[in-house]
Amino acid sequence: MASVNPRKRTKQAPIGFVCASARAKQYDEDFYAEGNVLFCKFCDHSVDYKRLDTLKDHLLSKKHGKNKCAKLPVAIIKLEGDDAEQQVPFRHSGIRQVTLRRAGTRQVTLPSGFKSKHLREDFILDFVRLCTLADIPLEKVEKMRPFMAKHCKQGGVLPQAPTLRRVYVPRQFQVHFATLKRIVRDAKVSIVVNDTARDQGVTNVVAGVQGSYYLIDVCVMEVCDYSTLSQAVIQAVTNVGIRFEDVISVVTGSAATCQKAAREVLQPIFHNSCHVPCLAHIVNVSAQVFQHWPEFGNVATIVKMIKAAFLKKAARKARYLRFLKDFLPKEQVKLPPVPVSTRWNSWFDAVNYHATHLQHYKVFFKREGGRSTAVQTILGMTRNEEVFAELQLHMSFIKENCARFMVVLMSLGEVHEPLACTAYNLIEDLRFYQHVSSRKTIFGAETDLHLSKKEKNEKQMTIKSFNDVFKESLRRFSEHIEGHPAFLYYKALRIFDPRQLGSLSHDIKDHRRIPGLKEPSPQVLEEWVTYIALEAEEIPEDVNVSTFWKSVTTRCRYPHLAAIARDAIWMPVVNIDVGRNLLRCKHLLNGGRDCLIPTNARMTAMMYFNGDIEQQFRSQSVFVS
Repeated sequence: MASVNPRKRTKQAPIGFVCASARAKQYDEDFYAEGNVLFCKFCDHSVDYKRLDTLKDHLLSKKHGKNKCAKLPVAIIKLEGDDAEQQVPFRHSGIRQVTLRRAGTRQVTLPSGFKSKHLREDFILDFVRLCTLADIPLEKVEKMRPFMAKHCKQGGVLPQAPTLRRVYVPRQFQVHFATLKRIVRDAKVSIVVNDTARDQGVTNVVAGVQGSYYLIDVCVMEVCDYSTLSQAVIQAVTNVGIRFEDVISVVTGSAATCQKAAREVLQPIFHNSCHVPCLAHIVNVSAQVFQHWPEFGNVATIVKMIKAAFLKKAARKARYLRFLKDFLPKEQVKLPPVPVSTRWNSWFDAVNYHATHLQHYKVFFKREGGRSTAVQTILGMTRNEEVFAELQLHMSFIKENCARFMVVLMSLGEVHEPLACTAYNLIEDLRFYQHVSSRKTIFGAETDLHLSKKEKNEKQMTIKSFNDVFKESLRRFSEHIEGHPAFLYYKALRIFDPRQLGSLSHDIKDHRRIPGLKEPSPQVLEEWVTYIALEAEEIPEDVNVSTFWKSVTTRCRYPHLAAIARDAIWMPVVNIDVGRNLLRCKHLLNGGRDCLIPTNARMTAMMYFNGDIEQQFRSQSVFVS
């Protein structure tokens, strides 16, 4: 191959007509063209080809010489004034003519028609986005660099982790935030104030748009009261471009600070909104009566002791599983559930498991032995026949009579289902169940079997205690529900569930609490008459409410009414647990968090929680078009 002197200018096209292919032919030992982009064979990134001085500077740069020496260690050098060729290690400086023995290998390229600087920028931004979505700390870039340089065309341009955090995380966040603003623009939005980390001065503000939830801000406050909380929420809503009149609900937790902020500040500003205290919190408060009822003290104790007995005891867990294999089928061999105070239903799950395995505990811990407080307490409770019988009775009662609470909590936890239409029915059914249970004398097969072994007076006292626990649960439940500001709103929203049409009033005035039906337009009134005239045969029993209103919008059957319904049915009924989702983002919680300044931590949390909203937005745009 002919030698090339990088300083010697060869004949080339005029600057106005120069292209990447012409430059590649001019310096074919160092560059090649891909589309209209000029790539360096040794540095693994694109180079600006329009100015010759830029190419020469690159060829004479130390980085290019180092990369060339590493990838092409041997060169045949012909010194000036010497006819003999010498085979020496390649050196960058002092060489007049160089004949390369072998050309650098081309790598698989990224198809592109963009300019080189844009291509490099896009590659780095996509890499930052990938690391954020996959929960990969940017510190790992140093270990990934050789792989990226070998297999990716732009892999050689990846900067170090501090540069990625300082420069490219904010740039990628700008793209992410711009997409977020386009998603919530002109949409009816529910604002969810998540206060799960308020003890750390952190409040997450989430915007819900028809079943999709987006973290729009992470507010860090030195003083967390209703005033600063209200200011943070208003600032978050303003920053993302949500109009105040487009906020249809404000969902808060059970904390007094959040409720006061929503009631006294946020609701008057968001004048079309309704304050929604989390329904799941209310149900959980009612269910916790069983956990703290004085007569069930032994149940709470043994649940706590079994958790302690297995906590961080890998060998004991393995022995317990081997023990169960001798008595149970393979599919039933499981470890006890771990009750967590911040996880709904976890305590009831543990009680249900322990009620089934009490006899197994009695044998296993007798074999296991041990001097720990947990093991000794379990042995003492299982050896005492009177205490053991009481445990069997109370656990059976909780297992057979608290399943309704678990079902309601699980149903309310389905945040990606339109629950607003069914929330009223769920709550009213639970309240009726508590009322009936506070008077009944039959509690289930296992419970009644254990009750039959008691004396008459003792049995009556136990039944009275069971009724009293339901009365107290009902009292707490009614205390919160009767003052719930959105409860009547949920009652009106049932009209948008076509399965309930036959049992509800068809007068539109009875549903004027719903935004859009208070002063309906002539088109809405006309479509209302068509909707309420639906026959039962036209409504499938397994109809999905969201799918139903999407389909009538697509078919243009009653589009104006459907637009109101699609926003209304997606009003949240529970608080969105942002903290639980962010727990999966490990590098935000471990030691790597020290590398992130608060602003970058906020950006990373938002991008991780929201996911690939750029792709989602493009998909929605294609669907709408």
